[in-house]
Amino acid sequence: MPSTSSWKTFLTEGIKHFQRQDIDEAIKSFDKAISLANDRSYVLYDSRASAYEKKNFFEDALRDAKKTIDIAPKQWHGYFRSARLFAALGQTVDAFEMCPLALERLGGGPKHEARRRELTDLRQHLEALIRCPVSGVPVELLFIIFQSSSNPVAISHVCRRWREIALSQPTLWRSLVLAAPTEKALLKVPEWHKRSRGQFEELGIRTSLGTIIFPSNFDRRNPDDRTMYTELLARLRHLDLTQLKESHLEDVDAELFFSALSDGTRYVHQHLETLSVSCTRPYRVINFGRPEYAELSWENLHTFSIINGLCNWAQLSTLDGKYTFTIDKI
Repeated sequence: MPSTSSWKTFLTEGIKHFQRQDIDEAIKSFDKAISLANDRSYVLYDSRASAYEKKNFFEDALRDAKKTIDIAPKQWHGYFRSARLFAALGQTVDAFEMCPLALERLGGGPKHEARRRELTDLRQHLEALIRCPVSGVPVELLFIIFQSSSNPVAISHVCRRWREIALSQPTLWRSLVLAAPTEKALLKVPEWHKRSRGQFEELGIRTSLGTIIFPSNFDRRNPDDRTMYTELLARLRHLDLTQLKESHLEDVDAELFFSALSDGTRYVHQHLETLSVSCTRPYRVINFGRPEYAELSWENLHTFSIINGLCNWAQLSTLDGKYTFTIDKI
């Protein structure tokens, strides 16, 4: 049987990683501690739940919070965290029911005053939601309603409950559309990566960004814009874009862009079904279907449109005889 010191060592290691904000390594250490401890301590599961919560892995965190309650039903930790997690998942009634259980176990001493205040505020908020007719709508139905909207950000700003539900549904955030200012676009990439759980189906570049930092045939970018473009490419390469189904690019050289995103073995455009390319500025010329980009295969593309640009249709229709390129809409 593993010694107590062995799992405690990994627990301590995980806590140190957590304090340094190295959450992935913290989870690995907590995993090792749990595998050795044989459910000896609720602290292990509560610690890993905290790490999962930090990563917005609410379902995993809730599973560990429930395990914390199973091991230590008289402790406040599992109930306190479960109340927060149920609320984050949009399970209002469950969250509300956890609040008094946590408050009862926290006691009345000064040590937990901040936690009692947090729970009291949360309980009041949840109680207001429960009294509200809209709060009675099942999460599943709200999610269906949310999916009909193309603006999840607007949905997330309606109220706290809608925001909690929207942020818990990664499919709402799988459309990444970037526009100026560049600094905001750079911040949006990792944020949408987190909200979508790393999976994207649509990528768009608006002209406000395309004309500023993206290269063109007559390159007028200043050094800062070139640096911003390099940084944006680096952040986009960090994403898993291999499941993209749709892309809309304004004032962007599509072939150059997709070639820059690919690493020679992983082509981010290979599953594209819809592509639109447009040019709005007279000094920018968008060419598509150039021989130097023949390695970019478009075998899954069904709908393609190009506005104010030049296209080598012959190059796209043959592709070395391997694929057939079908134009459904121009």
